[in-house]
Amino acid sequence: MAEAGEQADALDALRASLASPEGVASIALLDENALVIEDLGKATSLRFASGLVLLKSHITRLAKSRTSPVLQEGSTATPSTSTDDFFPLDALVFAVQMASAQGGLYVVQATSRGLPRLDALERQDILAYLTGARNEWEGVLSKDVVALRALSAPSAEAGPSTTPPSSPPAAHKAMFGQLGAVGAAGDAAAAAAGVAAKTMVLPPKRPYVPSKADAAFVKRLKTSGTEITPRTRNDALRGSQPWSKTADFASLRATLAPQIDAARKVAGAGGSSSSSSRQPMPSQSLSNDASRARKGRQQDPIIVLSNSPTSLINMFNVKSFLEEGTFVPPEEARLKAGGMAESIVIVNHRLSSQGPEAKARRFLVVDNVEALARLTSSGGGGGGGGDAWTRVCAVFTTGQLWQFKEYRWSEPRELFKNVMGVYVRWHNETKNANVRDWPVVELAIDRTKRHTDRQLSAHFWRNAENLITKRML
Repeated sequence: MAEAGEQADALDALRASLASPEGVASIALLDENALVIEDLGKATSLRFASGLVLLKSHITRLAKSRTSPVLQEGSTATPSTSTDDFFPLDALVFAVQMASAQGGLYVVQATSRGLPRLDALERQDILAYLTGARNEWEGVLSKDVVALRALSAPSAEAGPSTTPPSSPPAAHKAMFGQLGAVGAAGDAAAAAAGVAAKTMVLPPKRPYVPSKADAAFVKRLKTSGTEITPRTRNDALRGSQPWSKTADFASLRATLAPQIDAARKVAGAGGSSSSSSRQPMPSQSLSNDASRARKGRQQDPIIVLSNSPTSLINMFNVKSFLEEGTFVPPEEARLKAGGMAESIVIVNHRLSSQGPEAKARRFLVVDNVEALARLTSSGGGGGGGGDAWTRVCAVFTTGQLWQFKEYRWSEPRELFKNVMGVYVRWHNETKNANVRDWPVVELAIDRTKRHTDRQLSAHFWRNAENLITKRML
């Protein structure tokens, strides 16, 4: 183990090792038996390229923030006296090991290991300083300053008293007795003032009276049984009711009433004479039932997913997310399915506008144009015939333009005028620059809070139902 004098150069030893051709691999991780291991969490000490061995918990001269008060003039803090304000060696080594990881992943890993993490705004600059890409960093306390502060700091171990017995002499007591009395009187006055300040009666605080309107609103929320989800600007612009509930066709019905009555009379007059000719044959009735069933399948709305490997919603986890309101990570869902996905996934959902007793509606989910073409052809499984694009109600996108090349509308803005666009991302990742200009519904999935998945699923269905009602799918 290194001596105390060598420990002041821990930061220099770390930078020298990282500047070597081997980089972070030149730092050996040692366990309690001085054996080289691979896991930083199980290591107890570090051996640098120079041969210097230090405990991994050794505090360096790198402050946790370049604006930290310990770096200001007048401060007496040093790495040995203010350990909470400086980074330990293992935190810096781990930061270099995770240099290529995204910020969110680095924060999660560092927190799970109990290591102090680099500030997001300073992370790249600190890594550049540690690896030698830059020579200076404002958050480092120089060795000269550390030495000066260590000399000016009071000694932690006080020596034995040097006052001889029976001192001070009686003559000195008599000489300074009067001054001592004056000082004692001053101390007594100060103490009395402190007691008076503590015993001073403060006026009572004004009691908090809750608003009756707020209390009634909260009570309605608790008893309504509906989940409240935040709305975006696009949600507010689209409105909350379908057009059929707000449009009034009373004047049109009044105008067409005479023509409708005349048509009904003509149909009633000729109905008795031709009733026998309109009786269907049994075989004709069966064919009509089959055509009605086929027509019902043709009306199943279609949801198109992105087949990008980075898509958070794919053919493996879309059913659990849209039916059960539970998000399963794509890779985990792929492993559970054995790596084989169906070409068409059926999702059942009961529309809220049809009431709780209504039968669930069937939605067909595909992730490529070939599967959509099979639905368009007359023999497509799950409902064929007609142009399938007329039944597409939603398109999931990752923001990549190549996804739309073979679509009916290859330009994203034109596409999302005809169907609902859905953009899914992690809540702590930045939005794709392309998506910012597209009219899409955004779903920000939390990495750990699975109880929020149901709200996101409900938010998707609320917007999808508005489109389905508007287009009468």
